[in-house]
Amino acid sequence: MQENSEKLKQIRLKSGKSQAEFAKEIGVSQRTWSAYESGETRPKMAILLALENLGYDISGVEAGSAPRGIKSAGAEADALGQNHFESKVESGDFVIPILEQSLSAGHGKELPEKDSPTGYIAVPKELKRYGNNLAALYVSGDSMEPTLHRGDLIVCDSCGWDGEGIYALRMNGEGFVKRLSQKPGKLVVISDNPKYAPWEENAENTSLEIIGRVHYALKKAE
Repeated sequence: MQENSEKLKQIRLKSGKSQAEFAKEIGVSQRTWSAYESGETRPKMAILLALENLGYDISGVEAGSAPRGIKSAGAEADALGQNHFESKVESGDFVIPILEQSLSAGHGKELPEKDSPTGYIAVPKELKRYGNNLAALYVSGDSMEPTLHRGDLIVCDSCGWDGEGIYALRMNGEGFVKRLSQKPGKLVVISDNPKYAPWEENAENTSLEIIGRVHYALKKAE
């Protein structure tokens, strides 16, 4: 296992990052990454694919033989009852990070200062056509029902406006997932749940940031 651990160490050293910085980038603890470099354990396939998606060369690095899967992690996921999301990961899968923040389908959800990954999940390879800057985020609230429900996991890009559709938004430090349409000089923010009235925002409103379009949703099992 020594050769494997040395390759992982060299990947990290070439990045110029400390163990703590590198571990944070890929969503594991510093202690876990240290165990990879020492040869105490091998990373699962999900971690190797995440490294590859981030642009690191993982040639010759072998995955651990433990059961392979990805689960969401962290207090946010636990609070929403979302640890049921798990997918088997195989070589060649398209793996994206699950971010710490969740987006409100309701009255807004305060966003953390940094978009830290809490885990990784394999998504359909067809989503690669939207680029490599995809991330998964959880939905809270009910304003996008019946399209999206509390606990669903959405996959969105970070490319801003791309025509009418469902988007991840940031407004006054809070995160939302809403349907957007356009009027001359206006953005119309729409909830699919008829209990919530749409509202309009001036297109020049600097407090409203369109993060990116939602391309896919993993539905929470009932």
